[in-house]
Amino acid sequence: MADIKLETYNKVCPIPAAMTKKAAIKMEKGQTIEIVGDFCSAIDNVIRMLEKHGLEITEKEITSNHFRVCAIKN
Repeated sequence: MADIKLETYNKVCPIPAAMTKKAAIKMEKGQTIEIVGDFCSAIDNVIRMLEKHGLEITEKEITSNHFRVCAIKN
């Protein structure tokens, strides 16, 4: 189970990426995050934000109407 879980359902860009950035900045080394949502066009921005703030993607699941990304802070 992730230390932080962000639910971005019913939110469109740039909200999911902004929520991800806010959480990533506060995270400490070794903490994990799971981000889920239904605006799949946001996935690239969410991943970019995670990587920009020193997180490594550990899982990524994308369907036509749902996404899920997990990462760990290095």
